[in-house]
Amino acid sequence: MEEQFIGSYRVLKKIGAGGMAKVYLAVHQDVPNLKVILKVLSDPRLGQRFKQEADKLALLEDHPNICRIKGFLSHGEDTVIAMEYIEGITLEEKIKKEGRLSLSESLQIISDVVDVLDFAHRKGTYHRDIKPSNIMIDKKGRVKIIDFGIAKAETDPNLTVAGSACGTPAYMAPEQFTPTQDTNYALVDIYAAGTTLYTMLTGECPFKGDNEFAIRDSKLFSEVAKPRSVNPDIPKQVEEIIMKSLAKEPGKRFQSASEMQAALDAVRGTAKDNETILVHPPPSPPMPPSRKWLLRAAAALVIVAVAAWAVNYFAIGQGKTGTIEISVVPHGDVYVDNSLLGMNVTTVLFTGAPGRHVIRVHNDEAVDTTRSETVWLTEDSVLKLPFEFTIPPPTGTIDITAAPFGDIYVDGNLLGRGLKDTSLICDTGRHIIRVENRKATRKMRHDTVWLAADEIVSRAYTFTFPKPPVDTVESEPAFRDVVVVSNPRGAYVYIDGKQQHNQTPYTFKFTPGEHVVKVKKTIEGEELEQERTILVGKDGPDKVVFDFEK
Repeated sequence: MEEQFIGSYRVLKKIGAGGMAKVYLAVHQDVPNLKVILKVLSDPRLGQRFKQEADKLALLEDHPNICRIKGFLSHGEDTVIAMEYIEGITLEEKIKKEGRLSLSESLQIISDVVDVLDFAHRKGTYHRDIKPSNIMIDKKGRVKIIDFGIAKAETDPNLTVAGSACGTPAYMAPEQFTPTQDTNYALVDIYAAGTTLYTMLTGECPFKGDNEFAIRDSKLFSEVAKPRSVNPDIPKQVEEIIMKSLAKEPGKRFQSASEMQAALDAVRGTAKDNETILVHPPPSPPMPPSRKWLLRAAAALVIVAVAAWAVNYFAIGQGKTGTIEISVVPHGDVYVDNSLLGMNVTTVLFTGAPGRHVIRVHNDEAVDTTRSETVWLTEDSVLKLPFEFTIPPPTGTIDITAAPFGDIYVDGNLLGRGLKDTSLICDTGRHIIRVENRKATRKMRHDTVWLAADEIVSRAYTFTFPKPPVDTVESEPAFRDVVVVSNPRGAYVYIDGKQQHNQTPYTFKFTPGEHVVKVKKTIEGEELEQERTILVGKDGPDKVVFDFEK
């Protein structure tokens, strides 16, 4: 199968498709380790909406648990969103694979989700489609929220409701089916978070149905089954949190993400490692007297052993520690023996017992994202460990439009001939744009642009053409330029049965008259072809388009 490019990205594989978007995994052609997810929006009306949403999402860049938008590209008439690639699985896949998740893991995941929601809500941004398939767990176990404000492709098995009711029915709040200007989307997100916690702990959604209308009616007119009726191991306090978040009336739910977070913290306890769950189990049946005697004897032996160890420890080993001073350039997340010591730090100290320790430092922005080193501490030793990451230079995007078309060069490099528009991701700084059309009155246009980090610069160039004298009789042209285009690009072209040297898109010269144009393209191992007969004359055509994806 031939390689396919979208802008400066080489497509590795197609991972989804729907009525609104096609989704691809791709890598940057100049940075092979830079993987992204590309969403090609087939509806041009959505492009401006998503750009406005991305402007809001720029406010959320500081939160480490949000999947970031890398930028926008143009691909023909389609808008392309480049998003951060996260190596891991979705929470939905994890639930399908493992069934019910443990209490501690479920509370940790939902706590991270609610923390993201609290951060976003404070900045006036709402997700509106929280669900397990929009929650990623990366290979390091970290939670990442994806599709923050971006419409999901219609391949979702839970059916995305069209129109103004935006969301996924199984996780939508009742008021979300008929939203108004007064709908509080913060409380909608809280409802979805509670539904997600219910699903993790029970292995099933609280409301089910054959279609979105059945699910909607169930939410509007039926009561949810209490989670403890599905999984009796769920603590009462956790059930109360879930039921409050799933209240039909928005006013009876938690009134903010921070309020829900406080309730979760109270249940999870205040232990540093977040593993203490404060639950009150039912009273145990009375213990036989003989068993009580044995337990008391065993407890006494344990107390004696612990006391002896403590005396020995404090007598000869009190205070035996070493110190590691860890420095990170420019910054990173530091882990010692798989425990997080600091996030986004430049310098941090670790004091620990003598022996072997594994230091791991992670920086998502770096080329080599993870560095690790094993050290041995001795009593009163002080070790200095420097870690330095290589950060790729900042980039921006240049969007170029030529009307009706032109040969486009950036910094002396030809991007394509006969193009109407193109996009290029470039390093920040000064760039020279040159657009040529040899048939135009003014055949060449020059421009200089200065590109800042993450900036999108747009330039448009229009060519005019000399008009023939009024008294001149227009004659039949000897040749006519016709652009042959295919979707996807890179198809072989045959004109009147003869294979051409250039693949699509390309401008071919045709003599006036009737011609047979055929294109062939191998897609996912299957060779496809399309054929069309065109009549070339002074009135056209200028372009022939073949679409293999329709």
